[in-house]
Order: sequence, then C-alpha cells, then structure tokens
Amino acid sequence: MGEAFCFAESSLAKDLSVTFLDYENLHGAIEIDGNLREANLDLVQKRWPHLITLLQQAPPLGEYGLTDTLQPTLSLDGIQLSSGYNRLSEAALQASLVPQGASQAWVYGIGSGDLPVTLLKRTTLRQLQVIILNPAVAAASFACFDHRQWLADPRVNLLTASAVKELQRPFAAVPACLLLAEDDAARLRDLVFLELATPFSREKHGVGNAQLVERLNENLDHCQRDGNVGALFDRHRGKNGSGGWCGTNSSRIF
Repeated sequence: MGEAFCFAESSLAKDLSVTFLDYENLHGAIEIDGNLREANLDLVQKRWPHLITLLQQAPPLGEYGLTDTLQPTLSLDGIQLSSGYNRLSEAALQASLVPQGASQAWVYGIGSGDLPVTLLKRTTLRQLQVIILNPAVAAASFACFDHRQWLADPRVNLLTASAVKELQRPFAAVPACLLLAEDDAARLRDLVFLELATPFSREKHGVGNAQLVERLNENLDHCQRDGNVGALFDRHRGKNGSGGWCGTNSSRIF
C-alpha cells in the first residue's frame, strides 16, 4: 500500500492481530496485492470458515485491472467497483438509504468495503448483514482493498446470496456489485433493483401525477367504448391471431 495511507489500531484489531486502514485519510494508489488478499481471507477463515473455499476457488473475471483516476479503484469487466474520485462521498450516499436510528441493516455487495465501514460508524447499529453477490468479485476486491476493518467488527455477519431468500430491509447496496451479480444471486439482485426503483415508479405513475391523470381523462371515452375481448372468442377457430397496443411514446408517433 502507498505511504499516503494512514493506519490506526483498535482493541479488536489487537485481538485479531489486524492493523486497520484509516478511511478518513483515503488517498494514494492501490495495487493488486496477493498478501493483502490473504490477510483479508485469513480473517474470513477465522470468522466464517464455511465461506473460505467459495472465495478461494472463485473463477477469475474476464477483465481485471486498476483505473487511472484520482482515487484508483478496481475495474471488473468494464465496471468500476467504486468511485474513482470520491469513494467516501459515494459510500455516504449509498448508506443514506438506511435510517440513522436503525439497529440492523443489510448491505448487498461488498464493493471496495467503504459502504460497510460507513454504516459501522453509527453507534446505534447493532448488526450488519453483508451479502456476497459474486464470490469472484469479492475475491478480486480482497486483493486490492483492505477489508479487515469491517470484517473484524463483531457486529458484522457475512453471507452469500443463496442464504438470503427474500429482500431484507433496511438495506443499502453497491451498484457495481448488483451489475456483476452471479446467476445464483439474480433473483435477489432483481428484488433490490425493484425496491430501489419503486419510489421513482410511484412518483411517475401514482394518482398524484397530474400529467398521468390528464392522459387517463383524455382516453376515458375510448376505454368506455372499447369492447370486451370475449366478443372475439370462437370466431376464428384453428387460426392464429395477434394483438397490439402502444404506450405513451408510441401514441405520440402514431
């Protein structure tokens, strides 16, 4: 790690023989480091031994490298794992989805580790469940970022997506990890995406949307005159049929 990194020790770190990264002084370069990967995995081995084989044997990703940005980060298959310019601000924005007074939270995706660290600064938080959405992404991140601070925190529990059947709340998510989720995590990833999109959908399609109400009123007469589909039954036996309809964008065109 670069000389610009600052480190601090805590009592928990001493118990686990771990030196922690001071995230308040996050500058300088990162590098792909096998020793750092092993240090992270050693801590996983101590706390969650059932996960170690999964992480150690995770297949390598297609594209794998560091970005040439103000704050270098890891790029996996063309997707940056975190911001290349202000990782801490990005993590704070993601963490804002979790209410300040929450005693428990869920994090979907490990990312660079900034999101778990940000949430663990809250003294009201008693338990943090961190979900691995892709073991290969987690293994790659362990080789570039020092995750030992949050891995060693006794409030943290590390899980795989297969262990989580339904979306849990309150939660925060690492966008890059959602995009890089493995197939086994696809359902959970989709639930997270849907939940994140729900406020926008409600705003755009709710009864309080004046533009939507206006469009409905404009088409009310057409809807009332539209016949029942049952009138088409038994009229063309043995033949193929098709139906078509258009949304608001198509209505403007036609």
